[in-house]
Amino acid sequence: PSNRRVNIMVLGEPCAHMCEQNRQLFLERFLPLAMTVVPHIYVITPNADDKIPNSSEWLVVKKNGVSTVKEV
Repeated sequence: PSNRRVNIMVLGEPCAHMCEQNRQLFLERFLPLAMTVVPHIYVITPNADDKIPNSSEWLVVKKNGVSTVKEV
C-alpha cells in the first residue's frame, strides 16, 4: 500500500561481480526503474564508472583514521 512505501534503498557494490553486459543493464535499466518506485537510492561503490545519470555523487576520503564526505 502507498502508506507503507519504502523510502530508501542502499546498494553496497551491486556491480562488484557482474560482467560488463550485466553491469550496463543494471545501470541503464534496473536503477532507473527502481528510482520510479523508491525515491532515495544510495549506491556505494569504489568504481567511478558506476555513475548514475542526474544523480548526486559523494566522495568519502579517509585520512589518518578520520573520514570526510564531499559532494562532487
